Amino acid sequence: MQISKFIALFAFFWVGHRALAAVPVSPEKGPQAVLRLGDAPEMLRLDPKGRFLAFRQGEVLKVLDLKDSSVHRVGVVPTGPAYTWAPDGFRLIYLDTKANSKTTATNIEIFDAALAATKTIRTLDSATGYPTMDARTLGAYVFTPAGLTAVKLDFPDDRLAKWQIAHRNHGKGKYVATAGGMLWFESGDSKGSDPAKMTRLEDDGSALESFSMSPDGSAVAWATVEGYVYRSIDGASPELVDRGRDPAWHPEKGELLYAGARMSGNKIAGYDLKVAGSRDKRFITNTAYSDERWPQWDKAAKRIFHTVARTTDIFMIDQEP
Repeated sequence: MQISKFIALFAFFWVGHRALAAVPVSPEKGPQAVLRLGDAPEMLRLDPKGRFLAFRQGEVLKVLDLKDSSVHRVGVVPTGPAYTWAPDGFRLIYLDTKANSKTTATNIEIFDAALAATKTIRTLDSATGYPTMDARTLGAYVFTPAGLTAVKLDFPDDRLAKWQIAHRNHGKGKYVATAGGMLWFESGDSKGSDPAKMTRLEDDGSALESFSMSPDGSAVAWATVEGYVYRSIDGASPELVDRGRDPAWHPEKGELLYAGARMSGNKIAGYDLKVAGSRDKRFITNTAYSDERWPQWDKAAKRIFHTVARTTDIFMIDQEP
């Protein structure tokens, strides 16, 4: 290994119990380690503006500020994709589930990344599905035993931001993610002649592992625990995209980035980053011995963030495929 690569990979240091900092690495082709952590990061979620990167380590949710490399501990979240960014790029909505032998309660929390502050905006007396952002209504939704529940994303007593009061086409229905699978809701009409409908979109039948909403809210992609990626548009029957995991839509294009499975016969030999367009699929990395996971596209800086299994680093590819 060249000395410059060795320094770029290992020159990281601790700067406090709430924050970390990383020595900047020089641009070069191929993945670069931008931050080294104590435990393996997973389930990366980059905010729409490209400054804050949310991730989890075990049950602990953290946010990396890419501007100064500080890392903030947000809270404890249940298993699965239990957090999502608001379109303003500063507020992260996440679930905090409290359970004992008799009852389960879920706090819906908002973390303001700019202020490093957290507020509880709603408490439900049950477990819920995953918070799902709909870009057409600029609202978030969760599924509860009582049905579909809308979540207000502003802090209490705050004025609504422009993105929250914008008027957009609501489309035909809404996607909402749950641990059991992806749901499609159609609200019906107010007179009751066309009742509301809920459909579980068909996949391999295993649990939902992760999901990603398209930028315009009209489509969704999700990965199952069995390692299959599916895609649905406007509530239509899902299309099997590929063997793989961790789908993430491009912020502007209709392309899907994911950890594509490299097959050896009928067995998965590993994962590399892969892009699926409307008609074709192509690998954008080729690693023989590592599993590249949890990719996130940053449109502004033309870079991709991802992790590598069995490491404690967050990596970056400083180019757009």
